[in-house]
Amino acid sequence: MTWDAILPIPWIVIIAIMAVGITLSCAIRANRRLGRLRAGFLTTMRLLGVVGLLALLLQPSRRESLQPPARQRSLLVAVDTSASMDTPDADGASRLDAARECLDQVILPAAAGTPVNLFVFHETSRPIRPSALTEIANASGPETHFHSSIERILEGTFNPPPTALLLLTDGHDLEGEPATRTARIARDRNLPIFPIPIGTPETSPDVSIRIASYHPYTFVGQTTYLTATLRAQGFSHQALTIDLYREEELISTRTVDPGGETFIDVQFPVTEEQAGQFGYTLRVRPMRGEKEASNNSATTYLNIVDDLLRVLEIEGNPYWDSTFLRRSITRNDKFEIDSLVAFSNGRIRAIRSDAEKPTDELKPPSRAEDFENYHMVLLGQNCERVLGQTGIAALQSWVTEHQGIVVFTRGQAWPSGTADDLEPITWGDGLRDQVNLDLTSTQGFPPLDILREARRNDDQLRFDTRPGTSSPKTLATVFGETQGDEPAIVYRRCGKGQTLSMGLANTWRWVFNERTEFDNNTFDRFWDQTTLWLLANRGLTPLSGFSFTANSANIPLGDSITFSLQAAGTQLPAEAPNITLSKEDRPLTSLAMAPQASNALLSATFTPESPGRYTATTSLPDGTTKVIRFICVSTQLERIETAVDPGYLTSLAKSSGGRLLRTDEVASTLKTLLIDTGASDPIERLRPLWPQPPVFLLLVLLLGLDWYFRRKWGLS
Repeated sequence: MTWDAILPIPWIVIIAIMAVGITLSCAIRANRRLGRLRAGFLTTMRLLGVVGLLALLLQPSRRESLQPPARQRSLLVAVDTSASMDTPDADGASRLDAARECLDQVILPAAAGTPVNLFVFHETSRPIRPSALTEIANASGPETHFHSSIERILEGTFNPPPTALLLLTDGHDLEGEPATRTARIARDRNLPIFPIPIGTPETSPDVSIRIASYHPYTFVGQTTYLTATLRAQGFSHQALTIDLYREEELISTRTVDPGGETFIDVQFPVTEEQAGQFGYTLRVRPMRGEKEASNNSATTYLNIVDDLLRVLEIEGNPYWDSTFLRRSITRNDKFEIDSLVAFSNGRIRAIRSDAEKPTDELKPPSRAEDFENYHMVLLGQNCERVLGQTGIAALQSWVTEHQGIVVFTRGQAWPSGTADDLEPITWGDGLRDQVNLDLTSTQGFPPLDILREARRNDDQLRFDTRPGTSSPKTLATVFGETQGDEPAIVYRRCGKGQTLSMGLANTWRWVFNERTEFDNNTFDRFWDQTTLWLLANRGLTPLSGFSFTANSANIPLGDSITFSLQAAGTQLPAEAPNITLSKEDRPLTSLAMAPQASNALLSATFTPESPGRYTATTSLPDGTTKVIRFICVSTQLERIETAVDPGYLTSLAKSSGGRLLRTDEVASTLKTLLIDTGASDPIERLRPLWPQPPVFLLLVLLLGLDWYFRRKWGLS
């Protein structure tokens, strides 16, 4: 037994002496008035109370030993199996072999007794058994996507919880997401990332450039931004010089400082004053020590048009989204927009961007022919207030029979049961605020590239979405999904035409993103690319005459390009013209165009077998000759751009709370990280011999009895 006194022992002794002295003094006086028996009873009550008080103050206790439970933790290890990991280093062994050796000889022995969850990753990640890693003959993943892979790993549930994520990789990321954004996923889960770089930057330092966005059409006199992504592997602290060539003529030069970053976006504004197709090439000047110069240039083609693109807006329930969209299209030099907006009391207001055209001539369309003057129709909400059932039926006929394009800009355009076949999906009421939109794969939809770039510059870019009450209809394509796998944008071919339905809401707020210029804001660029993409799918057919178009000018190796011949106001030729193809000015082959099932156009498809610049030529029925140029580029960047990227890995580690590790640091770091998983020393504590509340209650009872009987027997 030991004492766990509340107060110092000398103080308690003084208190005890004073209490006993006062009790005995009271006992002598009580004995004179009450007699020996009653005085003895009162004295006993007070002395027992003093004993109880001393017991509370001294707290007699016993020592006991406790063994704390071990806090078990696990370890996450991810091994890169993308094609760049097949690169041999100085000793001749591949980086994947070096990763296996580090895992077997360093990580697993250092983590003995700790559960290890092993993953392999390239475009995404998957769990494997440690023994299964030896069965992977070589690294062959097409690309490395760190953000998607780490996000997939951390979606799992681990028991016991992990203490860290180790990455065995060369840091060769091709997804383009900022390292800080990827690290935030781990930091939010209190999980530091410790990359272990495999290989050295000196293995193959390299600078490369890629076109980041494709512009299907650009208007005469309009400023277009050619955007490219630079990747500086091994040169992230040296200035890079980029030259812009127009038709092989140098027109602009820029010097950029990577500032330690691996990925750098660069933009060149260009303007054309004549219609046609123009080739632009961006070239990065070779760096000293660079071993691969074939990826130092990137070419794109701009299709310049001088015919205004005519758009009709129908809005039955005006709101900020439709107002800002109308203003955005009005500011865009390549568009002419007419608007019909319903107000109260059945009034319909006509608005025209061309002030020289009288508004009183603009009436709600009632026949399919009334829509023929437009390339595209934008629908808001409650559009039946403007079109009526007759106009809606005419719109449906225009889409299905006349290659019309309709965009549902604000979800449902009319009540359920009205022209349901025209809608690619049915949206519900209400909004979901601050939804996390998955933009890792844009699926060939350029507007999503705009949003991904905007979110890269501003992590607070807001996405609100409408809930879908039905699945997308047959043959519909979903562009952009929430993390709950709910669609955000749905596209569908409808007869000969196209429909696009937007589940994104409150997009007008993007105009006020403080990190973008007002004249080049995210809202304007998104809708500009959306409308142009839809028109490119249709072929930018003039409202009269023939058009010969291609669905792209930049073709990844392995993909196909489709050429289309369309007519407006006239008939397609009975005998389809041929297309003559050449590569690098050498004749290649000839293609025969064939009518499509809808008989709305003639088309032909070509799949390039090798990278290079191609030319397609055909003669139109009106006697004119049309030429389309396009370029095929190799996308096997994992085998071309193989330099190790410690800069990216360092940023990823620091932002998540970890650090970059050398192989000889792994064992000691793991020992520190896993120190909580071992058994701890016993902990001693003092446990009172009896619980305090009963002693306190007994003390109160004794003093209460003393007070009661003193009052009863006439003592004060």
